[in-house]
Amino acid sequence: MHYGPKVTQSNMDFCIDIGNPKSAANATDMVAGKTVTLNNSPTYNANGFMTFDGVNESIQIAHDNYPATFADPFSLECWLYYDSSLTWANSFRGSILCRGNYDGSHGIWRFPTTGVVSAWVRVRASNNAVTIKERTVTLTDNAWNHVMMTWENDTLIAIYKNGELGQSQDPGDVNAAGSQFNADQNDWILCGKNAASGAQSTHFEGDMAMARLYKRALSAAEVKENFEATRGRFGV
Repeated sequence: MHYGPKVTQSNMDFCIDIGNPKSAANATDMVAGKTVTLNNSPTYNANGFMTFDGVNESIQIAHDNYPATFADPFSLECWLYYDSSLTWANSFRGSILCRGNYDGSHGIWRFPTTGVVSAWVRVRASNNAVTIKERTVTLTDNAWNHVMMTWENDTLIAIYKNGELGQSQDPGDVNAAGSQFNADQNDWILCGKNAASGAQSTHFEGDMAMARLYKRALSAAEVKENFEATRGRFGV
């Protein structure tokens, strides 16, 4: 019997999959049972996604101190629907799946340019010097998009759309100064607003179906496999 591609399981830290009955309307973490809070009740759709109104709704996922510093590799993954007729941003980056504040933030963000998402890492040293690493990709309008960010300090920051590499670079060693570059230990914000730098963006407006964190940098082949394993649900 032939089996299709499977989602990578190794070092998965959390998985919120609205289309899976084990997660569904409660957005339950299916990996470790992390505390998940639905702020202002985004709307559950039985077709397997949540709709966010762009006013005050978001999902909050309790952190477990990972990454503790930017020496810790990680990957972030999500499926979201992009509709260009909805509000995207207000000249500032907004949350898709991210964590942190002005002293250190990381994750997948809505770029200020409509329809563009970014893989982002911002670190602040004890002397207030700021280092920012960012790579971007443009979403497909009126469609579900699979987005993944991978990070490995001094090796690679990359962002993928639908299994294909968008942009990447060697970020250098942003952890060279040690503990002063610690990753901020706030909870993960899924489809909220948050702040990457400057003022906060608007809240996310649109649909989201899945979010995952891995405690390692997935390979390009693994990113492709995760996309292939789930794309049938989204007509991509």
